[in-house]
Parts: sequence; C-alpha cells; structure tokens
Amino acid sequence: MGDKPKPPAHKSHKPETIGSGGRVRTTLPPLKLGKTRTPPPTTTSKPELPTCKKERICDSKRNSEEFRELVVALHKELRRELEVDTWHFSDEGLKELDLKYNCTLEKSAYQRIHDCKKALYSSKTHNSAVVRRHLGQEKVLAFLKAFSYWRNSREKRTNEDFKPHTEYDKLSWDSLSAIGCAVKQCKKRGERFTLVDCKYDYKTYANVLVPG
Repeated sequence: MGDKPKPPAHKSHKPETIGSGGRVRTTLPPLKLGKTRTPPPTTTSKPELPTCKKERICDSKRNSEEFRELVVALHKELRRELEVDTWHFSDEGLKELDLKYNCTLEKSAYQRIHDCKKALYSSKTHNSAVVRRHLGQEKVLAFLKAFSYWRNSREKRTNEDFKPHTEYDKLSWDSLSAIGCAVKQCKKRGERFTLVDCKYDYKTYANVLVPG
C-alpha cells in the first residue's frame, strides 16, 4: 500500500520578531472580499401640490385683473374716509364696502370712448377724463390721474349750491353698488391723448357721503 497523501500544511502566521529591538509584526492572511453591491439610488418624488387658480373678474382682456382690483380699492379707500352727512335721505346706511367691479359696466365704458372723441364729459352715471399725454401713457397712471381729478372735484361745489352729479358725488354715493372702467390711448389729427371713463351703478341718487 502506498503512502497516504499528506494534507497540505497550513501556513503558520506566528508573530515575527524584527531586529534586536524586539519589535513584533503580525502578518495576517489576506481577506477575500466578494463583489459589493451598490444599492440603487433612492428617488423621493415630491408630492404634487394643488395649484390655486385665481378666478378672473371678467373674461375680457381689455383690462388686467390688477387694474380692476385697483379701481375698486381706490373707491373703497375714499369711501372709508367718508361718513354720512346730516342731509342724507336713505335708511339703508353706509355701504362703502359693498362696491363690486362689474364687467357689463366696463364694456359700456369702453363703448363710450372707443371712437376717441376728445370732447368727453361726465354724465349722470359716468365719470370721464382726458389725460393729455403721449400715446404710450401707462393705463394705471392715466387712471390715477383721472381719479385724482374726480376726487378733487369736491372743491367745485358747496352744500348751498349742490350739484348732484359732479365727479366727486358719483364716487361717494352711498347706494353705489358696482363700477366698471375703461382706458383708451388715442391719436387724432396728430394729437395724442388718453381717455379714461368709469361707469357707476346706483340704486338711488341719494345719501351722499361727505367728509365728516
């Protein structure tokens, strides 16, 4: 019988002494590392937030929504500063905050100035102004100038000589419920100007507001 093969001798990993200083270095067997798997990147999807679409006041694009809001805000600001005088005739009370913007009134205001007639005057339900500026007059600026003119028209009359349809009075009727405004840039016979017109809706022509 032949000799049985001897099992392979395991290498000894005993500490080795190096030098006379007695330093010891331990040699360890090499580590066998397998292939490491890189985890897939985690993707966090952001939840979709609901978008709040602001409802338009009017479908017409003649005026921006910001312009319409400004028209109402200026009228409300004026009416907050006023209070009912002793000669009012209505029992409905002060309604300075009930004012709404009305698209039909806006359309009516644009119809009134569409032909760029320079001879434009205020009427019972309209406040009008001609802003004599260049053709590129900015719409908001033109309206602010017209509104300032209407507001200052209060100085044109006194309680003794009351004219119920001045521009100021249309701004301050207590029964005023709605408003719509138009601004149009015009050029006629070489002259450039901007027309501003606002139409007002009233329940009655009474109960005027005046500064307290």
